[in-house]
Amino acid sequence: MLTKKDINLLSIAINDSKNNNIRLADTKKRINSILHNKSNKTVIKELGGFIANVKGNEKNKVVLIVIMSLLRRNLDCQAELSELIKTYKLEGCLYGGLKSFFSGDSAQFGLKIKLNTDSFENKYEYITRFTDFEYWKLIDLFESAKILSLVDFAKFEQLAYEDKSSLILLNMVTRRLNISPSDKLISKLLQSNDELKQNIGFLFVTEGVSKAVNDICEIKRCKKQGLFTSKKPKFANMFFKAEINRCCDFLEKCSAKTRASLLLNYLLLHQSQYPTTFSKMLMSSFLQDEFYKQIKETKKIRNLKDVCFLLSLIFYTPALDDKNKRISKAKLYDSVTDVLISFIEEDKGIYGWNEQQKNYVTEICEMLPKKNICKLNKHLQNKRKTLMTAKIDELVRFKIYLKDKQKQDIIDGILNIIQIDCNV
Repeated sequence: MLTKKDINLLSIAINDSKNNNIRLADTKKRINSILHNKSNKTVIKELGGFIANVKGNEKNKVVLIVIMSLLRRNLDCQAELSELIKTYKLEGCLYGGLKSFFSGDSAQFGLKIKLNTDSFENKYEYITRFTDFEYWKLIDLFESAKILSLVDFAKFEQLAYEDKSSLILLNMVTRRLNISPSDKLISKLLQSNDELKQNIGFLFVTEGVSKAVNDICEIKRCKKQGLFTSKKPKFANMFFKAEINRCCDFLEKCSAKTRASLLLNYLLLHQSQYPTTFSKMLMSSFLQDEFYKQIKETKKIRNLKDVCFLLSLIFYTPALDDKNKRISKAKLYDSVTDVLISFIEEDKGIYGWNEQQKNYVTEICEMLPKKNICKLNKHLQNKRKTLMTAKIDELVRFKIYLKDKQKQDIIDGILNIIQIDCNV
């Protein structure tokens, strides 16, 4: 029979494995030794008897430790374990154990992890930047969660939503944890107050959109180059329309602020090809104010490439009200101009002057209205006067001189384009 000593030893073996203190093969040997090579069925049967005398949350912890141990011994036994858990009615305990572990509330039993999401203003970018969120390190834990999804999907989704680390959701998005969310969970994520959850939900609903866009672009490229593709235009367009409609249905449940934020996040990551539906939504009278705030008040626009893309989106996309009549884009052009000014003031976004930067600024000036170019010109002229780039500065305050000289090169480069190409 399972004993308290066995549970303690299993817990130590799992912890050592998680911390890479022992090899996987040695972990399996240790677990087999503790369990005396018993079958999964025998172990789960003994587990049912053992927890009958255990009280409270401790019972949940014991069940999770044993399930993780059996998975660490053999990851291919999920189907068998899920049936055994149903037979011995252990799903509630498994959920409770996972909930305690992922909450991180206990110093002795729980996950302690801090994601570096704060360094990413665009949370959609953060999610797509990585292919693995501690999955292989904690595989037995995630596969225990997968077993819960097989025996009680509603409890699994509740666990995924309440997981303070967000690791379950993140590994679902990357498909390491290959579980598809329900529409109910996606809606809940999109309407959450947590930005990371909102973007996880949006990534779930834009997977199909991105695939459809890629398919259509591939068909067009192959046709242009005379190459064969097995993808059919009619099917690709139908799939695209269905996915866009589904995405828009989900977005309608979100606030205007959330919609604008999510759409901008997506577009910044898919600058070369994206659905024009998204850009039209941002430019509409319903979202334009929030779009303006996203440009003006966040740090999502990070360089001249982003500015150039954003400006082309504003320039080429019609701004319409709910009656399909054109509305002004002036405040959006103002916000982009302010971003360019902030780049100069805060020493960010432009870190030198070269041919590529020159090309971006040339494109930007071709799309910015004259009054915005004049505003930028005036600011740059005034800023240039404050720079310490005289010969005396080079001699007595060399560090300041070097910094200001680099800024002067950037300002002079922009001013040259403004004065020659724009006649300002």
